[in-house]
Amino acid sequence: MGATEFFLVNAISFVGQTAAALCACGVAWLKGGPSARIAALVFGLGWVGSAVVVLASPGQNNDLPSVLVWDLAPAATFLILAIWHNNLWFGAATIAQGWQLGLRTMDMTMPESPHSLTHLSLAVAINTLNLVMMVTLVGGALSERRRRTQAALASRTTLRV
Repeated sequence: MGATEFFLVNAISFVGQTAAALCACGVAWLKGGPSARIAALVFGLGWVGSAVVVLASPGQNNDLPSVLVWDLAPAATFLILAIWHNNLWFGAATIAQGWQLGLRTMDMTMPESPHSLTHLSLAVAINTLNLVMMVTLVGGALSERRRRTQAALASRTTLRV
């Protein structure tokens, strides 16, 4: 794969994943409760922050701490929300974000050419984990909404004697 094809694939992937991230954050914001809104806000800000850092210095590894901070914030937030709100969806997002953090660190510290098969495989894995996190974000929001609806129905149901 030449440099032009590599750039084109990256551009298409970035635009597609950004649209998917906007949709996932929008669904979580509109359909979820407070914890889903916090998760959507932090995930969206992390997405924008890491994209700005990567796009500002393409092909350079000196931005590793910045990218890792933007990846670590959603992971910590998902973990706190998973524990605080007892939501396994956010726990799954924490695991996916942790895997992504490790893969991104490995990808950015490898001395090989960025066009090598190893880098391309890591990019596919990182992008797949992004999609997994988006699905878990939406799943967490919808499960939270279902839980709220069931609680409201249970509070309306009273026994009359």
